[in-house]
Amino acid sequence: MLVYSIAGFLAVVSTSVTAALVARRRSAPTATPLLGVCLLLTAMAVSSVAVGVPSPVRTAAVDTTGAVFPDDLRTALTLGLALPANGLWLLFAVRHTGRGSRPRRIVTSLVVIAVGLCYVVPAYILFGPETVVDGPAVAAVASALASGLFFVSALATLGSLFVLEATLRRNAVPLGEGLTLVAGASLFVYAPIVAYNLDRPVAVPVLLVGASLLLGGAVERYPVFEVLPAARIAARDTLIEETEDAILLADRVGRVVELNPAATSLFDTPQTGADRPPLDVVVSGLPSLATLAAADKPHRFSTDNKHFEVDTSAVTDEFERPVGYLLVCRNVTERERRERRLRLLTRFLASTVGDRTATVASQATRLTEAGDSADVSRSTVDPAALAAEMRRTTGSLQRLVAATRRVERALSTRSTDPSDVLTVLRETVTERDRATLSVTADVSETGVTAPVDPAVFQAIVDLLLEDWLDRHHGHGARLVVQQSRESQISITFRAGQSPDAEECSPCERSHSTGEEPSTVTLSRLALEHAGGQVKRAADGSLCIALPTDSSRATAPADDRREPGTDSDQPHGTGQTGNHA
Repeated sequence: MLVYSIAGFLAVVSTSVTAALVARRRSAPTATPLLGVCLLLTAMAVSSVAVGVPSPVRTAAVDTTGAVFPDDLRTALTLGLALPANGLWLLFAVRHTGRGSRPRRIVTSLVVIAVGLCYVVPAYILFGPETVVDGPAVAAVASALASGLFFVSALATLGSLFVLEATLRRNAVPLGEGLTLVAGASLFVYAPIVAYNLDRPVAVPVLLVGASLLLGGAVERYPVFEVLPAARIAARDTLIEETEDAILLADRVGRVVELNPAATSLFDTPQTGADRPPLDVVVSGLPSLATLAAADKPHRFSTDNKHFEVDTSAVTDEFERPVGYLLVCRNVTERERRERRLRLLTRFLASTVGDRTATVASQATRLTEAGDSADVSRSTVDPAALAAEMRRTTGSLQRLVAATRRVERALSTRSTDPSDVLTVLRETVTERDRATLSVTADVSETGVTAPVDPAVFQAIVDLLLEDWLDRHHGHGARLVVQQSRESQISITFRAGQSPDAEECSPCERSHSTGEEPSTVTLSRLALEHAGGQVKRAADGSLCIALPTDSSRATAPADDRREPGTDSDQPHGTGQTGNHA
């Protein structure tokens, strides 16, 4: 009796704590059925102690029910509370594994009918004619409830199978979470059956302690109520379906089993069905799958003038046996273009800084010689003018370095969003007092987008406008936006802010004259990767030309080079001179 009392006390404490843990998360959609299970387990533990341990409560209960043996009353109470607990566990498993609203309604009706039928015979025994049973009524009730629990426990076992299927087959529940929940459910489902069949009443509180510890541990350690397995599977499928990376799954012999829409589009291969094409038919030129999986870095390959990297991982089952290979192909064409642009900008900046530094050094030498001259009045060098020129050269160099770094940061991003040309221009012009924006009637009222990163385009416009305002003191700048043809937009910089000034010619009829300023060279290098151009016209105006659709018929010259070549040279690098 001492062992039973200790086990019963521990069962009451542990089941109460578990019920409290679940009650804290009762707002979760699947917490209600499990909370009902935990409350019924607490009631089972309390009834086991109240009726199983000699006390005034036990005496009053026996006298009220007329039970000859207290164990019959304890067994009947335990079995009666276990019936709805088994049904609620099935409801929790169905909701937790995301079986859908219609299956949930069917299962709910089945549980209500099955549990209700289990109480029909005990109710008839208790409230029917006195001659319905021969012997103590409580013992007959316990026997009837045990028979009903045998069938209801099969429903609870079905719920455990649902959780295991979501854990092992669909891989939607962490292995520890699924096994812990199923183990806890198995203990409380079979606790009354074990105690009744083996005539070991102490099995009930002992198994309830284990069940409550397992269920409480699962609730505390794992996200039981945070993300449903169905949502995890849906999110994982959505991620695979919508990613831009091509994903293929091949079996051990190299046949393609599954591929996502990006892979079907890239390799012009339909979704696999009964046919499983070999991998070398879908993607030609790849080494063996074992070689790809063992490689320390991604394998590079090209197709249709695009460059890709493929990461390959071996797929194993729960026993670490190889079952196939997962291939993730990433399009690195745009990244390589950006890297080439960055290399060009770095070379351009290094060359320009060297030229400007040499110019400043020469100016400093001339200024020093003028200061050391015995007769400064006869010197042909004006120290004040030379010092001002040095300050302008140094200032322009600082602005150029800052602008180059800004463009480099913009190019290093992975954004592929197009630029809203008018929005970027309006924001840039608004920030300056001596600049206005004019939009010709041929520009679409809904706006124009260009296939260039917004950050890059913003940096280029800022750089060119600031340099233009510095060069044209007092005149200001007027930016004229016009649609030169259906697939090209042009932004022309002209002196003056009056909208009645003479209209500019389209960019395609302009041409460069004289030495090219460093800002124009920098801007042209930054925009070439998007098919854009920056030109100076014969009348002194400056023009930016951009395509207005993302599909360019002719790729820029640097895009047609093989990746990794270092033959890219910025045009005009050696002709920058002292221009800002």
